[in-house]
Amino acid sequence: SINDASSSSSSSFAKRTGDDERKPLNVDESSSSSSSSSVATTAGTTSGPRDLASYVRSRLSRELGCCVVLFLFGLRSPKNWMRPMMGVNMRPIPYQTTKAGDVILDFALAQPLVPLEDVKVTSEMLVGIGVWGTVLSLLVFSLLFPPQRARRLLDAHSALCSALVGLGLSEFVTNALKFYVGRFRPNFYELCGFDVSTLTCAAGEDREMEGRLSFPSGHSSMSFCGMSVLAWYLLGRVALA
Repeated sequence: SINDASSSSSSSFAKRTGDDERKPLNVDESSSSSSSSSVATTAGTTSGPRDLASYVRSRLSRELGCCVVLFLFGLRSPKNWMRPMMGVNMRPIPYQTTKAGDVILDFALAQPLVPLEDVKVTSEMLVGIGVWGTVLSLLVFSLLFPPQRARRLLDAHSALCSALVGLGLSEFVTNALKFYVGRFRPNFYELCGFDVSTLTCAAGEDREMEGRLSFPSGHSSMSFCGMSVLAWYLLGRVALA
């Protein structure tokens, strides 16, 4: 009976020990399964939407809408809201009057006004190349030549949002600086129709305000911003960034 009691107690002890030894294994298995499921969930999230319908239902479509609003705000707000509120730095028009009554103008502002048909890069061409050319190039590279086909919509979304926000901020800052600086254009006298008899601009307020917005250059800032976004995107695609 003593042997039976000792054998039963030893078997029960072995059973409890086996249960205790198996418990950490169960914890490890559950933690490993949960971590693998979280990795799978993260991988599924970073892969992005599979088709256009899932993209529209996701938060990415709302994010793209916010980027479009920021782009339009930066494009339209300076001239429509900021300029009437803060105005333009109205520098005095430079000229000198001699004792004989002659008026001497600043030669740096007396450049001839270039006719519209002789302009090499018009504002329409600038917007077409700097904005829509950049956007179209980003969409072509991201949708037709994606690094991973499962991520092409996410790649296109990231590239498009970067371009829209960058261009909107560029236009906003450029126009704000234009209003603050108020630098004359090289063809200011002819652009505003400066009359030496009255010593005032005769071509109207709009032409005079346009002649006071020389610096910084809107053509340079827009083209530089658009091409910079495209260049950085391509550098990232070829793993040089």
